[in-house]
Amino acid sequence: VITGINKMFYTMSSFEEKMLLNHDYFSLFKNDPFDINKVLKKGAKIVDEKFIFNKNIQYSTYPLLDEKNKISGAIAVLRNVTKIREFEKEREEAERLKFLGNLVANFAHEIKNPLNGLSIATQRLIKEFPSDNKEHLRLTTTIMKEIESLNKVLNDFLSLARPRIKEKNEFDLSYLVRDTLNLIKEQIKSKDIILKENIAGVIKFIGNPDDFKRALLNILLNAVEVLSNVSDRKRELRVELTRYEKEIVLEVADNGEGMDKE
Repeated sequence: VITGINKMFYTMSSFEEKMLLNHDYFSLFKNDPFDINKVLKKGAKIVDEKFIFNKNIQYSTYPLLDEKNKISGAIAVLRNVTKIREFEKEREEAERLKFLGNLVANFAHEIKNPLNGLSIATQRLIKEFPSDNKEHLRLTTTIMKEIESLNKVLNDFLSLARPRIKEKNEFDLSYLVRDTLNLIKEQIKSKDIILKENIAGVIKFIGNPDDFKRALLNILLNAVEVLSNVSDRKRELRVELTRYEKEIVLEVADNGEGMDKE
């Protein structure tokens, strides 16, 4: 039988005094959350922590002894440690993010060094070996653009440790689609893929052009990979960009096998 309760317990548990005082403990708490039964049987103190009353409760349950030194009851001292556990969790998360930030910074640094070397070498090729060959100019220009793009990816990677709002700008979506296609035209040609383009004139779009370009490039590369496995028909890749009144539609389609149902 419950013979005494600290008033803080009512706040902690949302029970009312009349619901607990002078009532049988084991009838009210059938799962014995504070290990009263174990203490009564073994006569030893139990210290533990459980999630009770939607809170992290740390408790110490002691046996009560009578004048003959026999166990006559038990007392449980409770402590709400929810805020402490939340703080510890936040601190662990902060330490994890700090570690991740350092790891990302080192990783980015290791990649940026060779990228800078590639950039310098490509600039020398352009300046010291000028050429009227359009293909030579296109390839060197493409290399420089992709080096810049990789640098931006690394900077975005670094922002994982310190997230920031990405800028949204107005850009020509048609130009971006054509520019992205140019990056993989050599790959398309080498795999005997027929490219069908239907790209509208200037289409202004507001967003992050770098993110859009990366997403489109991934889609196109996936299509090329799927088509490389086609051997019983012509390999075709279709890219269409059109505007219908207020809607802009970008469609990328291929005649490959498609994705598995899984």
